[in-house]
Amino acid sequence: MNPENYPAMCEALTNATSLCIRLYEGREQLCSNCIFPLEPDPVILYIDELISLPNTAGVLVTDLYQFYGYVSLNNNLRLIAGPSSIPTKEPKQLDSLMALLNVPQASRPEYAHKLCCAPDFSLERMIWAMRFLTTVLTQQPVPPEDFCVSTPVRDIHHHIHREESFQGVPMEDTAAALENMQDIEHEQNIQNAFELEKLMVFYVTHGEVEHLGRLLTSMPRARAGEMARDSLRQLKNMGICSAAVASRAAIEGGLSNQTAFGLSDIYIQKIELLNSPTAIHMLINELFMDFARRVQQTKYGIKNASPLFLKCAQYVSAHLFQHIRIDDMATELNYSRPYLCGQFSRQTGITLTNYILTEKVNEGKYLLQFSELSLSEIALRLSFSSQSHFQSVFKKITGITPMEYRRSVK
Repeated sequence: MNPENYPAMCEALTNATSLCIRLYEGREQLCSNCIFPLEPDPVILYIDELISLPNTAGVLVTDLYQFYGYVSLNNNLRLIAGPSSIPTKEPKQLDSLMALLNVPQASRPEYAHKLCCAPDFSLERMIWAMRFLTTVLTQQPVPPEDFCVSTPVRDIHHHIHREESFQGVPMEDTAAALENMQDIEHEQNIQNAFELEKLMVFYVTHGEVEHLGRLLTSMPRARAGEMARDSLRQLKNMGICSAAVASRAAIEGGLSNQTAFGLSDIYIQKIELLNSPTAIHMLINELFMDFARRVQQTKYGIKNASPLFLKCAQYVSAHLFQHIRIDDMATELNYSRPYLCGQFSRQTGITLTNYILTEKVNEGKYLLQFSELSLSEIALRLSFSSQSHFQSVFKKITGITPMEYRRSVK
């Protein structure tokens, strides 16, 4: 394969599997693609073994029962996929993992949330996915003796070492493990659906069109609860629920009640007229994106985002947890400060400073809802000069204090 195609291959595999896909040449990472990018990448705890394992392909099972798959390619290349989600999501286990990764305390709630949103691959599913990739990428099936299921040298809790051939696992142990995993996977599917719904609602509420689009095009697997015996009716019911959830999220984001409920009714009518599962899935994605775009337009007073606005939005998003200086932004974006501030205000109706503060407050809302961080920790994380500064900006933009907001969403 042409090396220029490696990034496109990683992106395609990520979108197909929802797994983070990386390509290494020896110990040098050539490319990486992930729906929920994590910094630091948890693979660093296991990369030595994933690179050095002698088998053509295999799965590494961590002590938290996450799975990393790998496939050896030509020219000393190795593809690494994972991790899968953590089945139990116990706080102590997550804390142990993040401590080894040196994740800053303030970043841990967001980091743990992204870990929990990883796809819930079962061991059996990961094995077949890696065998399929090996067959496709190497143009030959992987012999059973060249496929290995192993555990890492570095065990987070006990620092043990164990490596076993998948073919050598006793059948009775495998059957018991698979039965246990089915129960775990069922509970995990319910939790994943809840986590993903919260994330989608958050993106709609804040008009995060780009993030929502990325999530919807590479949605990790999560099953909804049973709402009907007929599969088509089940899907339609899910669409109706989605319209209701999205409309209420949009209202919270500033869209008028009349517009939101009217749009919801239109989408529900469209859903009822469809008889194709594919068409219904596409319409559900479309309705979430539509609501998010309308919230974004309401927030910024613009129907079509200009290149200048998008550059500013991307810069703010990338530096959200730092002290953002407009002079630095203007220099990096190759504009003069007066031109940048003037054009931004004319296009959006708000000042660039107010936009930056609004985005920081939106992130503060996320942390208040999904974490147990104190106000001082959130203020520090978002680079406010003090807790009182964060509180005054938050109240000015939202009309309520941070603690009032936290009580309203918990």
